[in-house]
Amino acid sequence: MGRIEDNGRTMMDAGSLAEALTSGKSEVAKDSLAGEGEHGTAGAANNPIQLPALRKAMELFWERGVESTSYAQIINATGLSRSALRRLWPNKAALVVDAVTLYRRVVLEAHLSTINRGGKDDLFRFWSRLEREARRQGWAGCLLFRAAMGTYGADDGVSAVFGAYVEQLHDRVRFALREAQRTGEIAMSINADVVAWQCVSIISMISALGANSGYDARVERLFETARASCGVS
Repeated sequence: MGRIEDNGRTMMDAGSLAEALTSGKSEVAKDSLAGEGEHGTAGAANNPIQLPALRKAMELFWERGVESTSYAQIINATGLSRSALRRLWPNKAALVVDAVTLYRRVVLEAHLSTINRGGKDDLFRFWSRLEREARRQGWAGCLLFRAAMGTYGADDGVSAVFGAYVEQLHDRVRFALREAQRTGEIAMSINADVVAWQCVSIISMISALGANSGYDARVERLFETARASCGVS
């Protein structure tokens, strides 16, 4: 993923893949938005106004936090009037749901794509890619985890997106572990299901720490712990 400059502060460009949707560069990403829920993400891929606004909102929420982002900041970033914004999303909760849905599709699933055939190499690539992103200046954790742990986590839409991703994350890590066991790369004594849930918990803690202080010694140690749990340290 690329990066953007904001007031002299470099951060990951969460919108680089989303931007490809509007330029027609990513048919896969467009397809991934098809059939999304009631808040309107499905239509965003074909809406020349809605998708760029959603991308900007996603970037704001990721950088500043959902609760800390005001309507005035959203209006300023998207270039839409308050009335135009409310026509697209009747309230902030609806916008948050669409933003975390887009984030899951274009950011988180890119990370999960490193787990393809399963096995030790996939696990190594998964943790290495995640840690590379965490080391970037301005990294602030995972938007979806942060949103789910905050005020908007009680929203049914946010809860559904978060729950679906957590299950997907767990299943992909478990798959990679079981393939590594099948090929004799890691010990059969490892409980793949339990370790996969441990990895989900570790990622949650990495995100929480990252939101407060970025990549530091604690986050580094958590990555080491995650690799050791998966037998790839």
